[in-house]
Amino acid sequence: MDLELKAYLDAMRQDLISHTEHLIEESRQYTKQLIEETREHAEQLNQKTREHAEQLNQETRQHSEQLNQETRQHAEQLNQETREHAEQLNQETRQHAEQLNQETRVLIEDLRNDLRAVADGVLTVNQKLDRVIADHEERITRLERKVR
Repeated sequence: MDLELKAYLDAMRQDLISHTEHLIEESRQYTKQLIEETREHAEQLNQKTREHAEQLNQETRQHSEQLNQETRQHAEQLNQETREHAEQLNQETRQHAEQLNQETRVLIEDLRNDLRAVADGVLTVNQKLDRVIADHEERITRLERKVR
């Protein structure tokens, strides 16, 4: 019986070794399959990530271009408004300068007439001084009204 038991145990051992080698080989194959599937999934994820990144980049470029366009339009609008306002101020300044020039011409003409009157003895210097003071007070009053 010893020989039979030994033969049986050897056969079992051989069967166990064979089965273990088979399991190891199946495990290797399964591991290879898992690694390959993992690589494929990783590549798919990488591809999707690249596509998504490209899509986000495109959307960002479009949004940036839209914002740039809006900014350019707003800047142009502000420039136009500034030009219009500057032109209006220039016009008002020209009108004011013309008005001041006209008032100065009138004042000079009045002064010439008064000087002729003083020279002719019709108007005294004190009367002229009173007229000049009254004229200046009237101008100050008009300016104060304009400021209000």
